Amino acid sequence: MNRTKNQTISLRLGWIALAFLFFWNPNVSVFDFLPDFIGYLLLSIGLSKIADLNESIEDALSLFRKMILVDLGKWLAILWIFGLGTPAEQSSSLLLFTFVFAVAEGIVLIPAYTKLFYGITQLGYFFPNTSIFSGEKNTQKKSRTDRAATFAKVFVILKGTFSVLPELAELTKGDYSEIGSANSLYPYIGIMRLMAFLPILILGIVWCVSMISYFRRLSGDTPLTDGLRKKYVEAVLPKRGLFVQRSFNLSFMLLMVGAVLSADLRLENRNMLPDFLCSIAIFFVFFFLSKHVETKKPLWITVTASHLLLSVVGYVTELRFFKEFTYSAILRNEEARNAYILLVSCNLLKTVAFVAMIWVLIRVLYTTVTTHTGYVLGREHVGDRETKMIEDLHKEQWRSLLYTFVAALLYGISDVFFDFLSPDYGFMGLVNLVFATIFVIVAFKTMSQIQNAIETKYMLE
Repeated sequence: MNRTKNQTISLRLGWIALAFLFFWNPNVSVFDFLPDFIGYLLLSIGLSKIADLNESIEDALSLFRKMILVDLGKWLAILWIFGLGTPAEQSSSLLLFTFVFAVAEGIVLIPAYTKLFYGITQLGYFFPNTSIFSGEKNTQKKSRTDRAATFAKVFVILKGTFSVLPELAELTKGDYSEIGSANSLYPYIGIMRLMAFLPILILGIVWCVSMISYFRRLSGDTPLTDGLRKKYVEAVLPKRGLFVQRSFNLSFMLLMVGAVLSADLRLENRNMLPDFLCSIAIFFVFFFLSKHVETKKPLWITVTASHLLLSVVGYVTELRFFKEFTYSAILRNEEARNAYILLVSCNLLKTVAFVAMIWVLIRVLYTTVTTHTGYVLGREHVGDRETKMIEDLHKEQWRSLLYTFVAALLYGISDVFFDFLSPDYGFMGLVNLVFATIFVIVAFKTMSQIQNAIETKYMLE
């Protein structure tokens, strides 16, 4: 493979440096003003290619992807906390969730950074470079990479610790005696949060600058990047199944995110998870699957765009209705009744678009099944027995996909009934949530089965 072709392969190392712009800021309790999940998505993009060349970096990449879910869980926890009824419940929940997420981040991120920088060190021994080691490899001084690994782990520990410490003031609240009240630190929690915020802010800026500098130096190391590109072209690009599995796994994750985002999480009659976020996630499911199977591109673009547009219109209509009216105003106010009819009509059309979008997705997923499952790659010569087994496998997957569509259809119907019946039957919100949960579970089971079948086909590649 010539040098010119090697240079056309982008290693995406610059994305890694960009990711750290989302990690440096301190957490105030569970509040993270720069969404870390965006940084972890960028980190996943940046590590995706060099992870194919090193198992330790691949393990780190898997852990960083888990952090996307952890951080999304943090945002859902914020919605939960402020959906609670009393300030006392909110403050105790802040302490609980702050501690839980600080521990979770430490458990995942410390091994992730350890594996990441250990893998980079391994690459330094296999490929010529000027950036991974400082000076000679045999000196007693720690390498630049070792120092970066230590700094990253120290910052993770301190960031989590300083987010929890101010919240411990909740434990000193004296609700039952005057003595307890006098000794309470809770009235000073604001200044305690500020005192915890400032040192981590300074340390975070230093850490961010050092990480960006390190990875910029790495991406500018020509001997290293040329060697990595050459190895990638020779050892990775010929593996078709690797890219099929990667696209499907990413589609799997996006479908689960889209399914969760389709659920209605309502606070004071307002949906905190707008449905247009679901259509964006499903659009990228189609996009990644279409790289490896034949799809009717105009069709899936049309159904996702329709759902996106109707979701936006429905969301705006819902906000306007509940800003001016309540359900009780429908029967006595003509303007409220007309606004409610418009709201229900928009949501009905949105539900139809949702069901259509899921049906088109089911068809694309079945094309994926018939194209990328069946015989094991490398053992293409099959007889009648194997052919029958493949047909049975495809029928089983089709049944699972139909169950997923039925679950989506029932979920959509419950959405429509929620709009019609919620003024009189408040429990319809719970019914709608139950059907949403069923849809998520069935979709997860179906996608897991397809994932296993794809992995089986390409396991000998």
